[in-house]
Amino acid sequence: MAELRESGLPAYARANVPNGPQKAWGGGVNVSIQCGGVAVNPGDILVGDDDGVVVFAAAQRHDLLKKCQARIAKETDILRQIDAGKSTVEIMEMPAPDQLG
Repeated sequence: MAELRESGLPAYARANVPNGPQKAWGGGVNVSIQCGGVAVNPGDILVGDDDGVVVFAAAQRHDLLKKCQARIAKETDILRQIDAGKSTVEIMEMPAPDQLG
């Protein structure tokens, strides 16, 4: 585990497994798997960071870049408005606490 951590290779796991890798059976290439209860198919896009991993189905990839760019633009605008002195309540057009039932 220490060698993997020092390698800089991104790796995600729920736990350590005390056994070494099993070499007595074959594996597969370009086959569907399940990881953490989620189906992962050939062509799917996986994105991970310190907070977790998300899987985008291959069929979603065509719109994914546009959706990501739109989300980044929205969050950039929100940060710009906060820098300009607006509160998140104003930005999200939520009722003020004193206006709630």
